[in-house]
Amino acid sequence: MTNNNDRHKKNTKTLQGMYLPEPGSEAGKRLEKISRTLDARPHHKAKIKEMHARSLATFRAQLESGAGYVADEKLRFFLGEYYSRLMQFGSSYLPTSFQTAEAFFDFPKDFAGLLLLSEEDYLISFEDFLGYVTEPDSPLADIGDAYKLKDELIYNINNIDHLGNLLMQTASGSSFAMQSASVVRRGDELTVLMSLGELPCIETQELISKSTEIKFNPNKPRLSTSANNQACTAYTNPVMLEGAPELLQVIAMCRFNIIERRLEARNLMREMEQGFFIVTDVREVYNQLSPEKQEDLIQSGNMQLDAVEVVWEIAKTLVLFPAYLSARVSVLSSENKSTRLALTTKNSLKAKRSFEKALPSSRIIFKRISAIRIEKPATSLTGRCYTPPLFQVPVAGFWRYFGDSTRQGHDEYGHSVFGKTWIKPHLRHKDKDEPISKVVYIKSSLTYAKRLLEKYKSQAAQNLVLREGRSLNGTEELLFPGDASFVYVFRCPAHGTDIYKVGYTDRDPELRARELSSSTASPVQFLVVQAWAVTNGRLAESSAHKALESMRLSNNREFFQSKYFLLRTALEMSIRPWLLET
Repeated sequence: MTNNNDRHKKNTKTLQGMYLPEPGSEAGKRLEKISRTLDARPHHKAKIKEMHARSLATFRAQLESGAGYVADEKLRFFLGEYYSRLMQFGSSYLPTSFQTAEAFFDFPKDFAGLLLLSEEDYLISFEDFLGYVTEPDSPLADIGDAYKLKDELIYNINNIDHLGNLLMQTASGSSFAMQSASVVRRGDELTVLMSLGELPCIETQELISKSTEIKFNPNKPRLSTSANNQACTAYTNPVMLEGAPELLQVIAMCRFNIIERRLEARNLMREMEQGFFIVTDVREVYNQLSPEKQEDLIQSGNMQLDAVEVVWEIAKTLVLFPAYLSARVSVLSSENKSTRLALTTKNSLKAKRSFEKALPSSRIIFKRISAIRIEKPATSLTGRCYTPPLFQVPVAGFWRYFGDSTRQGHDEYGHSVFGKTWIKPHLRHKDKDEPISKVVYIKSSLTYAKRLLEKYKSQAAQNLVLREGRSLNGTEELLFPGDASFVYVFRCPAHGTDIYKVGYTDRDPELRARELSSSTASPVQFLVVQAWAVTNGRLAESSAHKALESMRLSNNREFFQSKYFLLRTALEMSIRPWLLET
């Protein structure tokens, strides 16, 4: 088994040997000067020029050869970033994310650049995939199932559902919706690149606001696209997910060691108007900083990565994708889709000639798309949960510095030192010895219910209606939706299976869940499973409690025990007279 660090050094060395700077750049001029000194052969300069032309043509062809879906476009975004850095600055200036994303690329010895591996494109309903994962008879998720993925083949998985319909969350942290994923296995390593929509929790929002130091890799130059005064604002304005304006656009990359069941690299990139807010646990990014600054940023980064632990659980869930394809083979269809390269070269002889120097493997005119067009599962997934495969997060040895310089610690050999102490390499997940099972909860988005309630209140405020149709004389009581609110279903992971709290609130259900967690001293926060907008919360809640009486755990408590789909069916029937609908 190849050590990952050795593999990265090997690839970097190969890249350095292949590096071909842009003609006319400072690096290009230095190379030409050296080549004239060492080799005066006339064809040498022409050969370098030809290699560069082939590399550039291949790069452009790869950019145009995607299927046009989100997963393809994200891969090509990073291809463009890495190629630009490689050509302008050399391999030593590739960004931190490349240490994870390099698995998606090949580096031929006889080619000056990097190539995307072969791809297969899939269109699926992620709701249907989650339905398969959470079915009682579905196979147990194990990261070893990743070996069913073909080696060195990129699986591009695109979600055809309306984004934001369902969110996923663990017992704490932000909620996320899946937009797309690219997955590749190389030997014993599984690398995942995901495009997600984040509904951040309050703690995550606070961490982001306090961590301005690690928006960008401090060791790597970035391409400047605007003046500094403009960039300052652009880098702090998050980009919302297209089609779901309540969700933040997030890209996540991670790498698993399959055989050792370890998560070896995590990168979270929240997209801003002109850049990314980057959090990573790849320690090399901080090498040039002071030891004290390193530890501050590493601890802050780990807190933020742990706060979005559901992201890494979603990544592990994708190892069941081959099993899902087998289970849905009867509804799997193939479609041909032209690439942009086909459209670009179809009516332009000049464009066609510009790609002639590109490698044949990069000149892809059309792609065969595999689609499973199940728009919606037969039953609702809201309220379901599942446990992804287990893993642990390795932590390399590092120095921990004390605020008191006279405090005694020890070095890696056990010798006494002052002002610092050596922390041995270990596996982290608050468990040390055995990994803790993480449960992913599937919940409904609150956005729809919130919009209905806002619209109802706005219309009612603009169109005041007199009771019984009488004219206004200064004493008449006006109809106003003061009781319009939410009927909610909460669950607390600490309470066990199939136990839910049903109530109502006239404020944000997420805030109510947080207050309830604090007032009951619950060890785990309550999660909002679902919420409905109603015209009268008090009456709707009373009706719901009567309908759910046989499921009630205690006469003086609002907790009910039942399979969620049964509870939800009875609840929705009972609140129908007050339910707000479009």
